[in-house]
Amino acid sequence: MYIILGNPHNISELQEISPDPIATMRNKVKVVLIDDEPFPYQETLHRHGYHITKKDDIDDIQSIEVYDIVLCDIKGVGRKLNATLEGAHVISEIRKRYPFKYIIAYSGETFNPTFNRHFQMADKSIKKDADLEDWLETLDKATEQTLAPYSQWQKMKKALLEREIPLLDVMRLEDKFVNSILKKDRESFITDKALIHLPRETQQLLKDFSKQIILKLLLAAAS
Repeated sequence: MYIILGNPHNISELQEISPDPIATMRNKVKVVLIDDEPFPYQETLHRHGYHITKKDDIDDIQSIEVYDIVLCDIKGVGRKLNATLEGAHVISEIRKRYPFKYIIAYSGETFNPTFNRHFQMADKSIKKDADLEDWLETLDKATEQTLAPYSQWQKMKKALLEREIPLLDVMRLEDKFVNSILKKDRESFITDKALIHLPRETQQLLKDFSKQIILKLLLAAAS
């Protein structure tokens, strides 16, 4: 149990950070596309500034660790994980392991209600045959949220509360997160002392968040 002394930082302080123009943000995110079939807009999106890596399937959720945004088809993927719900299962597992990643689910088919709960774990759903403008708008929104400290902490906070981490601990971590962004110092967010009393799974989640998200935010702000 911790007592927060003084005036702790609040996440609202980061809402004042102005985003860069979207055209300059596109090349700051890494996008992975999971689809066993050709994706019609991959080259076109690349020409608009997005770096997209395509995978026909994944056999390990950790293989998408280095990517910020995940585009996942529902049909035909997840087979290497023996998933009967295919891409819906992949989305579910990514959300559990990396709750801070932006996930876009898409498909050219309709599915029974069994899939609905998994679809809801995605940040956005879109039809595979949507036009280029819709895809570009969807990716631009994903990029803006990925590179927005305020949005990233809201995701992280939700994940911590769902794991029943005490509110005082969450507030303390929020204070440290805001401080790390304002001071441009990733190391100030997480220390072994801050983690020692938390469940091991949560410790790993926070370390991943520090390594993947805070570092990304600081590098994006510096470039």
